[in-house]
Amino acid sequence: MQGRFAEKCREVCERHDWELLPTGVLVRFGDGRRQLVSLEFFEYEQEELVRFSSTIGPVEELSRERLLTVLRSNCELAHGGLAIQDEDLCLVDTLLIEDADVHAVAASIEYLARSADEYERVIYGTDDH
Repeated sequence: MQGRFAEKCREVCERHDWELLPTGVLVRFGDGRRQLVSLEFFEYEQEELVRFSSTIGPVEELSRERLLTVLRSNCELAHGGLAIQDEDLCLVDTLLIEDADVHAVAASIEYLARSADEYERVIYGTDDH
């Protein structure tokens, strides 16, 4: 992580008692469950962005019908969207680094972590990610 964005992430993690890792943020919930939100930095049209992603589970374990049902729920999400990344179903969100304030970073991480954890619990019955 670099510069001012790293400072924002440290501040967010301190405020919420989350663990800042070299590649993302580990969010722990009161019921003992946890969810990792990974951060990936990239450029698009000369703008620096950060992609938050949280793995839900392997796509290969989902039937076609189940996968379509899950993907249809994209319209109900407040932040980000469901996607397939490598071989996993995940929840992703992207922020323009220049415009990302502490509130936006915290809101995105918390929403993705809670939502991905709920999908993981309901679909897979696990707490692996």
